[in-house]
Amino acid sequence: MKTRAHLQTTLLLLPLVLLAACSEDTDADANTGSSDTGTTDTGTTDTGTTDTGTTDTGTTDTGTTDTGTTDTGTSDTGPTDTGTTDTGTGGVTGVPPLINEVSASSTPDWFEVYNPNDEPLSLDDFYFSDDELTPQRTLFPFGVTIPARGYYQQTLDAVFPGFALGGTETLVIAGLDGAILDTASWIDGDSPLGESYGRFPNGDGPFKRLYTPTPGTANLDNPPPACGDRRLDAGEECDDGNTTAGDGCDSLCVVEFFVENCGNGAMNSGEECDDGNTLDSDGCDSLCVLEGYTGLMVINEAQAGSSLGVTDWIEFTSITTFPFRLDAFAYSDNQPDTHRVNFAFGTILYPDDFVTVGKDEPNSFTWGLGVSGDGLRLYAPDSSLIDTTDWTDGQCPIDSAWSRLPNATGPFATNATPSRGEPNF
Repeated sequence: MKTRAHLQTTLLLLPLVLLAACSEDTDADANTGSSDTGTTDTGTTDTGTTDTGTTDTGTTDTGTTDTGTTDTGTSDTGPTDTGTTDTGTGGVTGVPPLINEVSASSTPDWFEVYNPNDEPLSLDDFYFSDDELTPQRTLFPFGVTIPARGYYQQTLDAVFPGFALGGTETLVIAGLDGAILDTASWIDGDSPLGESYGRFPNGDGPFKRLYTPTPGTANLDNPPPACGDRRLDAGEECDDGNTTAGDGCDSLCVVEFFVENCGNGAMNSGEECDDGNTLDSDGCDSLCVLEGYTGLMVINEAQAGSSLGVTDWIEFTSITTFPFRLDAFAYSDNQPDTHRVNFAFGTILYPDDFVTVGKDEPNSFTWGLGVSGDGLRLYAPDSSLIDTTDWTDGQCPIDSAWSRLPNATGPFATNATPSRGEPNF
């Protein structure tokens, strides 16, 4: 018979038995659970991302670094290799502006600047001057930009830049550092009134005298010499602007003479002279043609400079007793090869009278006379020298004249009282 004490002991041991049973089940689970066949053996660690994931086949091996922009991108095939510098249309960006044309005898004077680049060129950083020793005399007007392969005309007057261009001059363009970038030099006669001095071929050729000024546009070459263009070319005796015969200058630019009323003392159309008779061997023959060229006229006076703005001028006077035409006669300063000029068509010199010509006056000369020294020459129709005179520095000063004293017959001397078109005294 079990006692209470025995029952209590049994009850106390029962939980221990149950606990032991539970422990045995737990061990069974440990032997056949996750540790043997679970995630640890076949899970992510063996076949997961670490073995076959991004690290082995991902971006690092085949991504942008190997085949991306660095290998085939802009640096290899971009604008640097095929851009404007290599395949442009001809101009090299950055070439300084060039002097392209000069007009030194106009009112006002002007010169033309050419942009040789394929891009617009600003003149803000450039100077111009008529003095190589002072190349930074004047900045171009602010804000001027010349189009690509374009032109700019700069005028010169008393307001801006305060100086003009001379008959013999050098014009320069300089940079901000004072370095001279381009120059143009000319002498008297290179840029006469109505003409210019420019590059031809346009933009890059040498400078030459151009018959047709083209400010702001491409320069034009001179046409070949032609009779009838109102320009006395080599080999022409006259050029009246047409090729019509019977007007004193024929279709070949040879002086024509037609005897009408010869011997009446008046200069009729076609007469070289008229001494009031039809006798020969008296200087003007029976057909009113000159028999000789000496003893007809002389250089009489000249003025080379004036503080009052009077233009340079030359005076000729008659020393014969009859009138005669001056069409085929010519004159020059001391540069006869380039400065020879014919008297205007139809000019007549009468006994004891004067014919004067002035710089840039119609049908006159375009070169200036030198105060410091110059000379004059007078030529007959056959190019023989009729008269000549020269002066040195101080002999023909400003506001004075170089004159024959006495008038027409005396030697040349300094004359403090110029008397254009009147007897010297």
